[in-house]
Amino acid sequence: MEDEDAKRDAQRNMTWFALSGMVLYPMGIFLCTLIGMDTAAMLIADIANIYVVSVSALVGAYFGFSAMGAKK
Repeated sequence: MEDEDAKRDAQRNMTWFALSGMVLYPMGIFLCTLIGMDTAAMLIADIANIYVVSVSALVGAYFGFSAMGAKK
């Protein structure tokens, strides 16, 4: 029982970390632009679409598997 609780807590923490990273990502681009690192901002912006899709898939998989586990 403790292992299941620890697993759920770890998955929940991973999901919150991923979602907060997705929210903070645009702030990183904006910060780079503010301090004059235009090349860095452009490079970060170029990989933003891959990052958002990956994090969205991770969070979606977590919620999907959680819902499947709740049905059992």
